[in-house]
Amino acid sequence: MDAAKTGPVTIALVEDDDEARKRLAMSIQADPSLRLIGEYRTAAEALQGLASGPVDVFLVDLGLPDMPGLEVVRRIAA
Repeated sequence: MDAAKTGPVTIALVEDDDEARKRLAMSIQADPSLRLIGEYRTAAEALQGLASGPVDVFLVDLGLPDMPGLEVVRRIAA
């Protein structure tokens, strides 16, 4: 992350479990230094949603139903 960045840290969340995703989103939204810019249930949703621009932090469930989380991270990093 750029040390000169001002404003909140942007976060995208990929989690197929609705309750876990909701708890994580609420925790992120409760901190004013963080900004949740996307919540996704599947790898396909995340890859499509994140094509519009980068985020500072990408939280990914490793056991997604349509693609391993590590592969999602690799694709987003590329």
